[in-house]
Amino acid sequence: MEIKNIVAFTEFLGKMSAIKRTVKLKATNDFENDAEHSFQVALVSWYIADALKIPVNMERLLAYALVHDLVEIHAGDTDPFKGSKEYVDLKEAREKEALKTIRDSFPLFPSLPATIEGYEALADEESAIVHFVDKMLPDINTWLANDPYYRDNKVTYEAWRKWIDGKIEKAGIKDERMKTLVNDFLIHAKEKTDFFLPL
Repeated sequence: MEIKNIVAFTEFLGKMSAIKRTVKLKATNDFENDAEHSFQVALVSWYIADALKIPVNMERLLAYALVHDLVEIHAGDTDPFKGSKEYVDLKEAREKEALKTIRDSFPLFPSLPATIEGYEALADEESAIVHFVDKMLPDINTWLANDPYYRDNKVTYEAWRKWIDGKIEKAGIKDERMKTLVNDFLIHAKEKTDFFLPL
């Protein structure tokens, strides 16, 4: 390990701020970037686990949250409702190649790609929580910013609900307290139907 390794890694991390997402933040009235999003996912995941007293490995939970979108530095962000079908369909392939690039670029940091793979496997409660929070926060931020994202992109509540239900199922949440929170989120979302395109 030399300073040049840290310089290279710091430069790499700086690129997270350049990955713009399609979610507006109320505080800035501007689109968030991947660095802001990952920071928010980490703290909200921590908050949930602590408040609900879910027995998690906190180091693993925070590590998953910090790296969950790191591949997007090379693969780009994929908006399921705004991107072309071809771009959305190629997301997995782009991210697989991005993970290989990260592994090759930082051979002194083998736990980094291993943590990304651990998150993507969705095989533990820590990854399930982070996965759900990652999908929930864009909606909460959209509501807070009073942004017409869903109407502008012609997304109905029914289309969104089908998408989010698939993500919740994929997360594989097992903790009953977490399941209750997920249900509360879905009830809250149903009350926000004015944000969606009417049928």
